[in-house]
Amino acid sequence: MIADAPARTDTATAPLVVTFKVGRQTYALPLDAVLQVVRLPALTVVPDAPPTLCGLLNLRGTFVPVLNGRVILGEPPAADLTSQVIVLGVGVPTHSLLVDEVDAVRRFPSASFAPFVDGSALVLGLLRDRDEAVVVLDPEALAARAVSDR
Repeated sequence: MIADAPARTDTATAPLVVTFKVGRQTYALPLDAVLQVVRLPALTVVPDAPPTLCGLLNLRGTFVPVLNGRVILGEPPAADLTSQVIVLGVGVPTHSLLVDEVDAVRRFPSASFAPFVDGSALVLGLLRDRDEAVVVLDPEALAARAVSDR
């Protein structure tokens, strides 16, 4: 009896993602939606802003809304000097997300992705990583949240 060869995963077609932490959970965003990552700078305060909006980031003269990832993802609000901001957009910055820590740019095997059906509008799906599930967020849904929270 010959054992089956292990299934080959085609990582060349698997999308790249940026993984990050908010609280104890690991999340991801598609790399093609991420323009850059910056340390938490001083933000321009927006009076009467909703709790999901931390303020505005002055990015080389362009003011970009900074969404509070902790509030959006159900964690208590908190930020410190180690917090980071993921700037999102295609070509030009449109919004950004305050997170606890950016981990890495990673490529997961295509077979590890499971679409998230009938769940949160912010979630595209889950990536399986050993014993952990990485929640993939929808950058367009975050953009819609940025616009509606202004």
